[in-house]
Amino acid sequence: MMARMFKVPHHGSSDADEVAIWNDHLRADAVYAVTRFNNGDRSLPGDDDRARMRGRNPAGHVVGAPSDGVIVRLPTVKRWPQAAVPALLARERG
Repeated sequence: MMARMFKVPHHGSSDADEVAIWNDHLRADAVYAVTRFNNGDRSLPGDDDRARMRGRNPAGHVVGAPSDGVIVRLPTVKRWPQAAVPALLARERG
């Protein structure tokens, strides 16, 4: 069974990312969310982390307050999970 939704672990950091999850366990149209981590000068996911995840699947969303006050939203998902869950359930019901 392939997942339609995925919560990226450990704030999307590269040391917690396993390519097999993306390739073997997620559908091509799956959406994902990653929570932001801010601690002074350290913020996750970083620019490289977001680029890596977008390269694997563009249908993602970074949630949480950014340290710089700019909200990063990946273009294919407007609101997640509020909009994604009903749409996925409706699609599942046919």
